[in-house]
Amino acid sequence: HTAIACDDSDACTTDSCDPATGCMHTAIACDDSDACTTDSCDPATGCMHTAIACDDSDACTTDSCDPATGCMHTAIACDDSDACTTDSCDPATGCMHTAIACDDSDACTADSCDPATGCVNTPIACDDSDACTADSCDPATGCMHTAIACDDSDACTTDSCDPVTGCVYTPIACDDDDACTDDACDPATGCTHTPTDCDDGDSCTLDACDSDTGCTHTWICNPAIDVEKVADVQEYDAAGDVITYTVTVTNTGETILYDVVLSDPMTSMNETIAVMPVGAVQTFTTAYVVTEADLEVAQLANVVTASARVPNNIVVDDAATSIVPRKEPGCCEGFELFTWANLFLGLLTLLALLILSLFLGGEEGFDGKFPLGG
Repeated sequence: HTAIACDDSDACTTDSCDPATGCMHTAIACDDSDACTTDSCDPATGCMHTAIACDDSDACTTDSCDPATGCMHTAIACDDSDACTTDSCDPATGCMHTAIACDDSDACTADSCDPATGCVNTPIACDDSDACTADSCDPATGCMHTAIACDDSDACTTDSCDPVTGCVYTPIACDDDDACTDDACDPATGCTHTPTDCDDGDSCTLDACDSDTGCTHTWICNPAIDVEKVADVQEYDAAGDVITYTVTVTNTGETILYDVVLSDPMTSMNETIAVMPVGAVQTFTTAYVVTEADLEVAQLANVVTASARVPNNIVVDDAATSIVPRKEPGCCEGFELFTWANLFLGLLTLLALLILSLFLGGEEGFDGKFPLGG
């Protein structure tokens, strides 16, 4: 009994022989328990394990295969850590990083983006460094520079604006070069030129006005002053005598006198009268004490002066002199005729005459006459 040849030349079968049935060709098991392969058998070569294709044609996934589970499609990470982009993925091209829109539609902000924080909307600076504008911003149009109003509603100023300091209010010049007007300014109406009141309240002046020099006051009254001085004695004869003088001053003119001054240096008199109406009279007394030196002169002449001012500053004056003579002593006043001294002096005189007669007269004697010239 020769064994039959059961080899069917098929690598995909296991050949055997069953005594009962004969040759047996059992298919071999090619399952490799790998989900990542497709298992098959080639009669010529035997089991084949072909890797399966896991490419899903999606650029947004990373394709791989797990032997236990098979194909795996893991989403790729498109986050670029940039707050200024919106990250996404296109299956055809892969990750996309689209810049976000930071425009806030506000013309008053400068729009930008910070990769760390995202959109930044910074207010723009509208200051134009011009003190003559009010700076602001309109969200629709941007910076606005509105001229400020410098009108101070004062007619007495010229209103302007300095870009550095702002509003300037310069007083206007109201001088009309007329000395006969009082120049001023009314905030409501502007310059005013009021005629100057030249009335000095003095009936002795003619008041007028000259455009170049101003008020004029022409004097039309005649001022005058009179002073008199009278002593209370007719003469003096000893040191220590007191002479009292009465001084009378009178306004004899046609106008009021001001600042009337009476001065007597000899008696140290110095009187002042503030005002003397027309016709006014005032009297003063002053005294002088006779000195030893006054006995050496024949008389005492004492002068008093009076001066006054009238409203136009004219000065009028007058003076008065009082003369008091020294008393002359009599022929024998104060002389005692008979005294022993006088008797002795008389005898000496007679003796001298006797001797003189003998010397001059010789035998003819002295006839009582003295020859002139020796």
